[in-house]
Amino acid sequence: MKPLLDLAEAGLFARLSGDAEYRSSVGVDGAGDLRLSPGHWQDTEDPGDYPRQTVSAVERPIGPGRGWVHVTLDTYVWYAAQDPDAKLAEIDGRAYALLEGQVWRHEGARLAGDCTSRGMDARTWPAIPGRPIRRTRTLRILVSS
Repeated sequence: MKPLLDLAEAGLFARLSGDAEYRSSVGVDGAGDLRLSPGHWQDTEDPGDYPRQTVSAVERPIGPGRGWVHVTLDTYVWYAAQDPDAKLAEIDGRAYALLEGQVWRHEGARLAGDCTSRGMDARTWPAIPGRPIRRTRTLRILVSS
């Protein structure tokens, strides 16, 4: 059986990357890959690599083959971009719509998104010129395999 964390991450990536509106908002890099990746934005400081989203997750099992995966979804827009706050809201809003209260299947597992429970919210971090502006959204995915 595949670990819950792997199922949730793969399901999240598939759900977001399969949506044309989301793909259009986040964009693709020079190789044609969606700007959605595990990790942290500091692996690049090239303004041409933005906007982008990064994902980090932690597994919280609640029983055999079931558990919550807590996810931090960070959205970055280069500060000098035209209206970076609007772009942040566009990307975050589309990801929220694709996940909140939605149930989907991936690799035989049932996944359910939760962006609104206590402590699940979004926070926009101040930015300085020459750095990306960031919005962090905390959510969780219930995984049943």
